[in-house]
Amino acid sequence: METFNIEVNIQEANTILQALGQLPFAQVHGLIHSIQEQATAQMNGETKLQTAPNAEVEVSREPVTV
Repeated sequence: METFNIEVNIQEANTILQALGQLPFAQVHGLIHSIQEQATAQMNGETKLQTAPNAEVEVSREPVTV
């Protein structure tokens, strides 16, 4: 699958996650997980997140309820 990068600040990322949280979970859970995983890896200065497959990940100190 072809990918591309979009740069947003933490507040914008959380706004996107909040908007996704209004949609049916089955439709958006993969996208939410992908955004959280990538953001956490970047915030930790990592190139690849190394956590358990079902581990909970927070994007900021103000987690978004989905």
